[in-house]
Order: sequence, then structure tokens, then C-alpha cells
Amino acid sequence: MLHAVPLGDRWLVQVDAIALAALAAMPDAAIALRSRRGYLPESPGNQALAEMLRRRPQDFGLVGGPIVLGAESLQWEADRVRGGGRLWVSGLECYDGFQRLVIMAHVARELPPPELVKAVLWVVVVTGEDRRRTRDLCDTADRCVSPAVPQDNLGSCPHLRAVR
Repeated sequence: MLHAVPLGDRWLVQVDAIALAALAAMPDAAIALRSRRGYLPESPGNQALAEMLRRRPQDFGLVGGPIVLGAESLQWEADRVRGGGRLWVSGLECYDGFQRLVIMAHVARELPPPELVKAVLWVVVVTGEDRRRTRDLCDTADRCVSPAVPQDNLGSCPHLRAVR
């Protein structure tokens, strides 16, 4: 964690891509992070972002808004020597930015760590009562920017979620 600022029930943190890639490195990341949309590997936008991360990692964090995560609880441990710290979270959910998380996880297998560290992103971590409202806002905004495709509708089906 490079920088963190508490804002009520939210934390605004600056994180390098190595730390974020670990969140989505597992095959069931969409389920584990309770993302409403699975990874779309054939999306031209995702392919362009992956190529940007490979060729110009320092620009990757400048594209798009912050990644928005929810957490049941968190604890900040400052590192006075290095100026940063660690943010310990439990019950993590991804409200916005899942595509970028998976892109980082995939490209992390190709790039050496010194290159991946150049990609620094802003992340908003929401806790408490604000989590449900934040998820609803992110879902509404996503439908305006990126229309749902049939696979998204299947992922939203309560019967299929129960089977999962």
C-alpha cells in the first residue's frame, strides 16, 4: 500500500498492481469477490487494457476510475519507516473494476515484478452501512456505461446463484 486516507466508512488507497493482481489470481475470483460480472476475455476493451499494462504499465492506473471494493472489516497498520502501510481487510467484495483486477492477474504471470510495480491504481474500500448503497450505485452506473450481455443476465439469476 503506497498511500491511504480514511474518509468516514471509506478508505481511498493507492496500491500497486502486484498487490491487486493477487485478489483475482484464482479461477473462481468472480465468485469469491462477489462480482456481478465475470471476466470478459474477448472484450476489445479488456484486450487493449492488457496490452497497455504490458507495454506501458505506468499508464495503466490512469485509465478509468478507482476500483471500488467493499469489506466487512478493515484495519490499517501504518509503516512509519517507509511511509506506507498495510490495510488488512476481511469479507472483500468487488463492486467496480473486476475486469481490471483479472487483467492484472493475467499479465502478472508475464511481467516481472519491477515492471508490474509501475502500475499504481486508486482503490476505494467501503465498509459499514455504506456497502449496499455503494454496490447499488456501481451497478446502476455500470448499466449506463456498459450494457448487460446475456451472460450477465444469467449471472444475475437468483436460481443460478443458489446453485453456485
